Amino acid sequence: MGIRESINRNPKVAVGVGAGLVAFTLVFVLFQVIDLSGSTRVPSADEHAFFTVDDGKTWFVGDIKTLAPFDHDGKQAVRAYVYECDRQQFVGWLERYTPEGKKARQQVVEAAKTGRPDGRLVSVSSMTGREIKRPGDANWTVANDTPKVEAITTVHCPRDASHTPQLVQP
Repeated sequence: MGIRESINRNPKVAVGVGAGLVAFTLVFVLFQVIDLSGSTRVPSADEHAFFTVDDGKTWFVGDIKTLAPFDHDGKQAVRAYVYECDRQQFVGWLERYTPEGKKARQQVVEAAKTGRPDGRLVSVSSMTGREIKRPGDANWTVANDTPKVEAITTVHCPRDASHTPQLVQP
């Protein structure tokens, strides 16, 4: 008896096995995309990220698990997403947590160690409790404001907008 015959004789079992495989795949993909270790938008090849204390004019490498903002040599540091275009590196956008978002993110990280984190905490830590902006902008944008976030995180090369900038990993 072949697979097709087994499916025809037991359609409910076939549907159950198919649904289980789909659910497993979704969970696997979700855990690959969402990093509960403290990074937020772009997975890093290692345990480092870029940060800045001067609105992206300069940047330094730090531990990716450090939640911004944090104190660095007496100044407030935020996460910096560094890009390269035509051999020139620049900060495309900045990221920080609100006090509520930072607290929620820390709780999500702790809860992920022992089980499944509370969905509300995940939402607060990744959307309403996280803010982004371009270097030089006066105001921060809440991460759940999708149109503004897409505009901010769509980075263009400074000299030639037709070129595609590449994200730089520390």
